Amino acid sequence: MPGPQQKPKTADTFGCGRTKLAKGSAFTLIELLVVIAIIAILAAMLLPALSKAKCRAQAIQCMNNSRQLMMGWIQYYTDNDDQLVNNFGQPFSGVEELNRTYQSWVNNIMGWGATDMFGNRMDRVDGITQAPFYKYSSGLGIYKCPADNYVSSQQRAAGITARPRSYSMNGFFGVYRPDVPNPAGNNWYPTYRQFLKAAGIPNPSRLFVTLDEHPDSINDGFFGTDPHTDITQWNPQQWFDLPASYHCGAAGFAFADGHAEVHKFKSQVCTILPVTYSPNQIKPPPFSADPGAATEDALWVATRAGVPR
Repeated sequence: MPGPQQKPKTADTFGCGRTKLAKGSAFTLIELLVVIAIIAILAAMLLPALSKAKCRAQAIQCMNNSRQLMMGWIQYYTDNDDQLVNNFGQPFSGVEELNRTYQSWVNNIMGWGATDMFGNRMDRVDGITQAPFYKYSSGLGIYKCPADNYVSSQQRAAGITARPRSYSMNGFFGVYRPDVPNPAGNNWYPTYRQFLKAAGIPNPSRLFVTLDEHPDSINDGFFGTDPHTDITQWNPQQWFDLPASYHCGAAGFAFADGHAEVHKFKSQVCTILPVTYSPNQIKPPPFSADPGAATEDALWVATRAGVPR
């Protein structure tokens, strides 16, 4: 009696049970190119959305940092008889770090070299952590915007992987220099108030205290800007210190009432500028180079910076 009938093996059957592709079933070069082109088109459509999502996520984290700084700022004056924390400009902030006296809210001078003008290393953090203000903060992380990853080639060569600070404080808040503890007005704009006590701030929700400062512009912890709301009174008519534009052309601002917001700038000629790693102080073009948008940017900041005496 014959045994069970077996399926004959064919050339299409392998010992491992896999079947060979029938002749002509492989992708042609044209088909592969079409698939690649489709993937490229989809990627091009998705990348802007992903970039915007990243900007938004970083802006949210930046605003969280700013709110934490403002909570510390408010708690500081609450514990110190309504006195606002010092906000020294340079060279005073660098001298504080050099002498280890730490009297300002931050005591360092940022730049693109490995050290500042006094030889303080650029990644040195004691100027922040030893300041009396620091105990009211929640750690070093809140001094750094998540979108700020800029380090110069000279700094990398010196083993510096990050600069410790992205934020500056509005120059109309706090004592500017230690030898003038009770100024009658602002150091640069004497017809404008210098806020030394919280009770003297007329409209806390309309005056910013901290902001992202452009990496080429940031140096001391003091942000200087012309407060005149008539642009013709600006002298010169360009940015003194430049706000950052980390967040897709926007910068974070934190206000004296504790709230924080992201403001989108308009001028890609005078305000939204690339990082050039130029020595310490960027020199933006005059507002006349982009009169409409640049003037709007300047006046938005000016109206929220200070008030006349």
